Order: sequence, then C-alpha cells, then structure tokens
Amino acid sequence: MKASSVLRQYENDRFVRPASTTARSLLEFDLLATSLLNDGWEFVELAPLAPLGAVAALTGLTQDWAIATVRGTEVVSDSTNVLAMEAALRLKKAGKNRVRVTLAASQRLTRPQAYSDPAAQAHFRLFGLASATLGSRRGRTLDTDALRDQIAFYLRLLGRGGELGLDVHDADVALTDLVGGREEQIEREVLTPLASDFSSVAFRLAPERDWGRNYYTKACFYISAANRDRARLELVDGGFTDWGEQLLSDRRVQLLISGIGVDRLNSAFAG
Repeated sequence: MKASSVLRQYENDRFVRPASTTARSLLEFDLLATSLLNDGWEFVELAPLAPLGAVAALTGLTQDWAIATVRGTEVVSDSTNVLAMEAALRLKKAGKNRVRVTLAASQRLTRPQAYSDPAAQAHFRLFGLASATLGSRRGRTLDTDALRDQIAFYLRLLGRGGELGLDVHDADVALTDLVGGREEQIEREVLTPLASDFSSVAFRLAPERDWGRNYYTKACFYISAANRDRARLELVDGGFTDWGEQLLSDRRVQLLISGIGVDRLNSAFAG
C-alpha cells in the first residue's frame, strides 16, 4: 500500500480522524473530574482493547457494537464493561474479605454504527464509574450508598462546569426502580439526602422510563441539564447491572456503572 493511499484514508475515514473536541478541553475535564472523586475511588488507565465478545457476553447486545481485531480482542466500545471486569477481578482476589471496589476511567471509545444524528461520532471520550461489592443477601439488597455516591459525583462535576467554560443549568436527576417495591427506600436513602446537599437540582422518581430496562437491573438513573439555549439534554446515564454476577457466578455481587459523554458535554454546553 502506498503512503498516498494511507493519507487519503486518514483524510476521509471517520474512524481515524482526530476528535473535534480540543485536547486541552479533555485534559482540563479529566483533571477537574478526578479531583472531585471521593476518597477510595481509583482512577485507572484502561487498555484500548478488551477480550473479544466482552460487550456481547455481558450485555446481550450484538457483537456489531464493537470492532474486532485479528488477535482475538475488540476495540473498547464501552469502558464500563472493562471497569466491570476489573472490579470483578479485584473482588475475586479479595476472597472472603468484604470490600467495595470503586473505579473510574476516562477513555476514548470507538463504535462502528453509522448514526443518523450528525453530532454522533465514531469515537468519543467517556468518563465512567463502576462500584462493586458483595451484598448481604442474594440479589435482594440495593446498594444505595453507591447510587448516592455516583450521582453526587456528577452533580459536583456539573456544578463546577463554569470552570471549564461550560454553561450548565437546571440539572434534573431521574431515578427508576426497575423491580418494584423499592421506591420508598430510594426516596429515603438516595433522593432525600441528595436534595439536601444539592438544593438547586431537581430530583424525582421516574417510573415511566422505558429505555434500558433490559440492560439495567434493580434501579437506574439519568441526569439531564439545560444549556445556554435552554435545550435540555441527557448527560449521564447509569444503573445496576448483572455483569458482576455473570463474571463471578455469584448473585450477591452488586455492580453499579455510569458514564458521561465528555465530547457531547463540551460541544453542547460550551459557554
């Protein structure tokens, strides 16, 4: 292959062109975000590749969501899958010692789908969180501490968006009980304490949510906000999954994952 042909591909292939978000903006975001993580969180640098089938095996989504390589791996398309595997491995190594594993990562992800949305990109940066622990009863407990901690992190981050030149207004947190019977607990242990700490944020239960019900278990949440044009956009999505249970064959494992799209935040909320 000629060098001129490689250059033509580099010029026209959406998978290899540089990000539209400036590198400085991404670096400043990571520095602020990591400074706002509570004690106990570990910020890890993930590999750009994951085991082949990681997305399909854990989530049930089609393998078309990821780009396979010739070496039995796939390009990471969702860093929360990889964080889940790392968290499960650390729980396994802890053995009978009851621990909480809390990991964060900022990674550029690549997805092969061609979206109709012109703002959707072939690769984008996600700042993701994963919190894993063993519950006291098989599949019955709800780790509201992790839920409260992750939501609070994103609210602290969005609340300081002005330091990054971002115009973020009227944050709204919507939390959904996916199995029923836990709304009172969620209200008491998650929403009420958060509302006390973040008085300018709107909090609500969202039983009407219909997306992600086959992806998340127990409970899920999203955070939306308005930009300077008053357009409301969803910025954060997260919830409990059964990935930890699958990886360790243990129904006591509780795994909460979430993420915020950094490129979208920078493009849609620039001041």
